[in-house]
Amino acid sequence: MDQQHENDEYASITIPLLIGEGNISGDPSTKAKAGHDNVDSVSPGGSTSFYRTCLNVVNALSGIGILALPYALAAGGWLSLIFLFVIASCAFYTALLIQRCMDMDSKIKSFPDMGERAFGT
Repeated sequence: MDQQHENDEYASITIPLLIGEGNISGDPSTKAKAGHDNVDSVSPGGSTSFYRTCLNVVNALSGIGILALPYALAAGGWLSLIFLFVIASCAFYTALLIQRCMDMDSKIKSFPDMGERAFGT
């Protein structure tokens, strides 16, 4: 029964340490020792800009791809490298087709505009 109570202690939801004081004890000297001098500059209210959010998402996805690609190629062998180039070529050709469609008419600004031009209303 004691084992059940110990597991319940770890299952509770706690407030992240970055919100508020930045450390458990509230002592500013421990915050400086830990190397978290700018913890108070983090605002918990979601005040980041759209540009910075997009940049963070692209950064995270690029990092995942850069780290996973060598392992994927090592596990898949030469055939996976060929598939990588085939898929990249298809994506490049698709981008060229989209550019050609958008250059045909100056009114086309988005995908729905392309669909309306191609298939009518």
